[in-house]
Amino acid sequence: MKLEQIELREIRMQMRTPFETSFGVTQERRIILVSISSGGVTGYGEVSCNETPGYSYETTDTAWLMLNDLFAPAILGHDLEQPSDVLPLLKPFRGHPFAKAGLELALWDLWARAAQQPLWKFIGGTKTDLPVGLSVGIKSSPEALAEFVVQQKALGYKRIKLKIGRGRDIAYVAAARDALGWDTHLTVDANSDYTLEDTDLLGQLDQYKLQYIEQPLSNDDIVDHATLAQSLETPLCLDEPIHSLGDVRKAVQLGSGSVINLKIGRVGGHTESHKIAKYCGEQGLALWCGGMLESGVGRAHNVALQTLPQFTLASDTAPSARYWLEDITDPEITMHGGLTHPLGGIGIGVNLRHDLIAKLTTRVAVL
Repeated sequence: MKLEQIELREIRMQMRTPFETSFGVTQERRIILVSISSGGVTGYGEVSCNETPGYSYETTDTAWLMLNDLFAPAILGHDLEQPSDVLPLLKPFRGHPFAKAGLELALWDLWARAAQQPLWKFIGGTKTDLPVGLSVGIKSSPEALAEFVVQQKALGYKRIKLKIGRGRDIAYVAAARDALGWDTHLTVDANSDYTLEDTDLLGQLDQYKLQYIEQPLSNDDIVDHATLAQSLETPLCLDEPIHSLGDVRKAVQLGSGSVINLKIGRVGGHTESHKIAKYCGEQGLALWCGGMLESGVGRAHNVALQTLPQFTLASDTAPSARYWLEDITDPEITMHGGLTHPLGGIGIGVNLRHDLIAKLTTRVAVL
């Protein structure tokens, strides 16, 4: 399939409510949409990195630069037999997986649309009942958090994850557990806000019977996590340091964690995600799909990904309405009884609301 045209489009979307993590507060998302066309068919992808280099060194602006100046020109005009054929073309450029993923996701959607298949079936997905977890930003007080999580539990979420940070941890988790009871899967995400010197503090979380503690130590570490894991009863989940199958293998060998948060943008797209999922299944690692506050395009790719049988835990695919006043896709991602389901249309299964996208657009480049 010859890659005839690539369009980059940045949009700005307002969040329904501010979302706070240890990195800061997000109220507006600058998102790059990528479309690739061939033979009258167009596939869509999304670049899901943040606006500032907190979670990753990549930002919306660095991704735009790399895509517009290097990555898109490097692949435009090439005739590919399958989506993964794009990877050798991008191999000369180190890093920037979120930017590369924007192109690779669009190619997988393009191929599925050309084959007249839903993407989830095209990639070999089999699961149709997909448990949904909710990620809760840091609240102003333990009492405010407790009130909020009770409201969210009533909506049916299969797992509630609390963002925590230094000084906003034990009391908050205690309040949430007390409010939710012991029958709710509760987890925490530290986003690298702690060190090994906090081992005793983190050990206090064992009493709350969490499903896992996500990324408590440095964003690029798997060695210290192995040390920490030996001191805790609660399983550790790795997020930021996992950029490839090789990283997962190293983590397994070291004993750094028994749970993997797989973010499709962080590992460069579907191809690497599928390899990681297969390996996690072989090794008996718990696996779930993390979110980056994506629009409906990115969420649709996430939904398709977690239909693979190796995904064993609730994933961050909360309904679009949880985060956005108005999403850019039709249909939006929804949840019923704590579950979402694969989208039935071809490709990622959603139509883009081009009129709304045009209103939200701040820049466009067509190659």
